[in-house]
Amino acid sequence: KAFAFTKQKDDIKLIDEIAEVVRNVPEEEGIILFTFKPRYDLSRKRFVNFRKFLQEKLEEFGIDVRRTISVNGVERPRLVWMTHGNETSVSRYSYCSNVIFCGVLHRGYVDLASAIAGQADDLYVDINADLLHSVNLGEICYSLHQGICRSSCRIVDSRQTKPANVWLIHKDLKIRDQLEKVMPDVRWKDWRTKYMVSDSKIEKLAQRILEYLKSQSAWK
Repeated sequence: KAFAFTKQKDDIKLIDEIAEVVRNVPEEEGIILFTFKPRYDLSRKRFVNFRKFLQEKLEEFGIDVRRTISVNGVERPRLVWMTHGNETSVSRYSYCSNVIFCGVLHRGYVDLASAIAGQADDLYVDINADLLHSVNLGEICYSLHQGICRSSCRIVDSRQTKPANVWLIHKDLKIRDQLEKVMPDVRWKDWRTKYMVSDSKIEKLAQRILEYLKSQSAWK
């Protein structure tokens, strides 16, 4: 679920986390930030400008959002703002060695079901929940992989891609297995959050508690 960038407490914490990441990236390194286009929020009857919210928070953290860095003698923006959809079409920011996904774009299940039926050329094709989830996960990972490849890792040097750091925000750890199929050398690290507890930490803690309980005599 992509977060909404509202004034809600959890959303503010998440924006703080992103700002904290940017603050700790060396100033001479470029950063690509994937976010969403401004949209009208019917429930709140106002436009939600994701980029504006982030920029304001970055400035609160003392970050110059207009800072440039020298790339082969040319001044380029340090912070590159991209919206979902550009991950397959823009290649001029490969000087950036950092990528932050400020949320992940999900296609609707009705949209996916229509695409499955269309590609099968069968309006009566059996589309169950497992198939929809699998296709949805594949679409998400395709978008993430393409977005990651807008960075320095798209440059091959001596048969090896240049390194890049990526921050992902997503609830399903299964994206790791999918991404490793096309990025076998990827190295995963837990995001040590400062303002909020990540879902992965909760999931791992719950698993440890369950394993401990099962080891007790009452479970045997």
